[in-house]
Amino acid sequence: MPRHAKPRPCRRRLIGQRILDFVPTHEIDGNGIVSVTAARRFAREKGIASPAVIKVKRNEYTTDMFFLAEKGMFGLAYVEFNWMLFPSLKKIYKSFDNREFTPAFRPGLYSMDEEIYLPEFAFI
Repeated sequence: MPRHAKPRPCRRRLIGQRILDFVPTHEIDGNGIVSVTAARRFAREKGIASPAVIKVKRNEYTTDMFFLAEKGMFGLAYVEFNWMLFPSLKKIYKSFDNREFTPAFRPGLYSMDEEIYLPEFAFI
C-alpha cells in the first residue's frame, strides 16, 4: 500500500471490536514472564471462565492482549477479524440487534483532515 493511501477500516474487524466490548476484561502485569504464559497462569489461578479478554502489560510501553475462548487462548487481533468462529461471540452478536454492531460508513467519518488525502498532496 502506498504511503499516501488512506487505509480503509475493515467492517468485519469493527464489528468484532464492538462485540468484544461486551466481554469481561482483566488487566495484569507480566512480571518478566512471557505474555501468553502469564495470561494462562492468571486464568487458571483465578478460575476465569470463557469468554474473557486478558491484557498483559509486558513493560511500560507494550501491552499484549489475549482472548480466552472455550478451546484455548487466542491473540485479540485474530479474534477481532474472525469473531464468527467463536460460539460465545456469535451468541453475543445474536443477542443484540445487529444494527447495534454494524458500523455506519459515511464519507469523512474516519478521517481527521480530508484535504490531506487529495491527489494533489500525494507526492509532496
